[in-house]
Amino acid sequence: MAEEMLGSYKIVREIGQGGMGKVYEGESPQGERVAIKEMILAPELEPSVRWEVVERFQREARAARSMDHKNIIKCFDVGEQDGRYFMVLELLEGQSVRDIIDTAGAIAVPRTVEIVTDVCAALQYAHEQGIIHRDIKPDNIMLLKGGLVKLMDFGLASIVAEKSQTVDGTVMGTYSYMSPEQARGEKVDLRTDVFSLGATMYEMLSGQLPFPGEGMAAVTAILSQEPPQIRGLPPHVSFALKKCLSKDPKGRFGSARELADALNTQASASVGGATVVARPGAGGTVMQQPRVPGTVIRQAGAPGTVSRQPSVPQQPGGPSQGGTVLQQPGARPAAPPQKHVKKCPKCGEPWQGNAASCWKCGTPDPTLRRKVEDPQREIDAILKSTQKKKGWWPFGKKK
Repeated sequence: MAEEMLGSYKIVREIGQGGMGKVYEGESPQGERVAIKEMILAPELEPSVRWEVVERFQREARAARSMDHKNIIKCFDVGEQDGRYFMVLELLEGQSVRDIIDTAGAIAVPRTVEIVTDVCAALQYAHEQGIIHRDIKPDNIMLLKGGLVKLMDFGLASIVAEKSQTVDGTVMGTYSYMSPEQARGEKVDLRTDVFSLGATMYEMLSGQLPFPGEGMAAVTAILSQEPPQIRGLPPHVSFALKKCLSKDPKGRFGSARELADALNTQASASVGGATVVARPGAGGTVMQQPRVPGTVIRQAGAPGTVSRQPSVPQQPGGPSQGGTVLQQPGARPAAPPQKHVKKCPKCGEPWQGNAASCWKCGTPDPTLRRKVEDPQREIDAILKSTQKKKGWWPFGKKK
């Protein structure tokens, strides 16, 4: 039986298939194992749409080939043979996030944060290269056996309008994970990837799609509905998730790095009506969110970080910040105010009430002002005490 070839690569076996195309295990001319992904175009596509999709595939596939990041699948080659367009990628051994969700359900919060943080690192690198993924979803995030996270399918567009496939030939993305502007067919920027990653994170944490439905039903939900709240999440994770899924791109994180920073914060503070979140051990702030003033809790061991809880009635003499100050265990207690005790400057004995002199040594109170009967006489007495020699007078010869 003749070996099937695609370009200079030998096809060993088919290992996957989807609406986008097929994936084969292949062998390079040097004998290395690779993955070959062939793009299959729907036959009913208009010639103009077909040309546009092929052109976009080739251009972005070359961009993917130029990227080199540990969390991005490596692209070795891009080619075409007899109208068959393909990419040669590194062969990954592991399972996708989709496989994990389908078999085990929701993923624990700490592991979800780790995975999303690695995806953020990949996206930040890609965005800095001017590349927008446009199809972030659990199927495109691979977890290798050693724990490494890989983001896949850069520059690939799904064509067939079915569930979990891209809409038409001009809207890039997957129904349930599209940003609102992506679903409307508008121009998108890196914040569309932030939204799609937020939708993916929602499914990882809950095991459910944030915007359920098939086809346009999912698009309608994305444009007009808010996803159900996931209970039991840490506040900073819940805040990051909500910010990612903002309908307005301006309400989302401005970069993947900002999302990663928000997910990895462990202390938050509410100061002056705004929530300030700081990295552990760092004095700088990461994000702000309007908040109602409340009880201030000082965290021990995290310099400059406090958090605010719902306020309680303030006791007389309490702080003026809108709540009662609570001290966490292990924090140094505030020193009680010390009452000033008036003492005699000569013998050191405590002064008795408003006495004009010390009860023990008779030293007059230096803080009391003596009433001057004759000011001129007092001045003359002071001047006489400064007289250096007999007959000397500061105002000339004395008569």
